[in-house]
Amino acid sequence: MLSLINLATGKIYDRIRSRTRWREFLGLLEALRARWPREQLYDVLGGISPHAHSDVRVRATIHDIEPVFLQTYGSCLNRVESEFAALRQFALNGTGHRSHSEQNARVAAYVGGRNSRAEPKTRRAPNSPVREGPNTSAAA
Repeated sequence: MLSLINLATGKIYDRIRSRTRWREFLGLLEALRARWPREQLYDVLGGISPHAHSDVRVRATIHDIEPVFLQTYGSCLNRVESEFAALRQFALNGTGHRSHSEQNARVAAYVGGRNSRAEPKTRRAPNSPVREGPNTSAAA
């Protein structure tokens, strides 16, 4: 599964493919550009090899998609990772799908239901000392 989250809407966009090589990832990048032709796009990427393939980097530049690579073991910084955890919990754990198409239908149903309730992901954690700069915290 290749997926992304649009932080402005909170919606997940996914593609289920039998493999997730650089060619399939490149198809997702091209679909991104087609969906948002005039927007500035940033793609937050983990450390899997398809993300770093030279053809992917060249095509991202051609399509004006800026790749943002996370540090090693930094996938927890990618907001879509928490969505993967929820998808596993609510759509896949404890199930016994008889086929890939049955499993894919379950994933699609979960993503569709989740997207119907999606909210923007641009808010910061309330009252978080990490989010407050040194000049914004209240004096004691």
